[in-house]
Amino acid sequence: YGNIFGITLGYWMIPGAVVFLVGYYFEVVGDRQLKNHVSNPNNKGKLIDTGLWKFTRHPNYFGEAVIWWGIYFVLLAGGIPWYLIISPITITILIRFVSGVPLLEKRMVKYNGWTEYAAKTSIFIPFLKKR
Repeated sequence: YGNIFGITLGYWMIPGAVVFLVGYYFEVVGDRQLKNHVSNPNNKGKLIDTGLWKFTRHPNYFGEAVIWWGIYFVLLAGGIPWYLIISPITITILIRFVSGVPLLEKRMVKYNGWTEYAAKTSIFIPFLKKR
């Protein structure tokens, strides 16, 4: 594929880096937006439904999972065995179905407007429109 600064680039390295950066963006920006929302006294008891939170109810968890996929693809380019795909699959399943999303969803139902927000906003993958 090529060399940059003496590093051999495999076919999956650039796409993997892009995937990683997308995940990083969602995690960092989502966390920052949440911190700003919570720190504003006018938002006490209110859901955040702006910024990335307009497109997914859990942008930071989505970003975390995507980061793991990006790391996998970069390492795949470096020669790790393909079957180590079990790592990003495991973290994605844990975040989405076991620890992250389900636990937070249970806590969020007490907020005013939760039902409407949940009905129109994707639970995990951004821009995945509800029907």
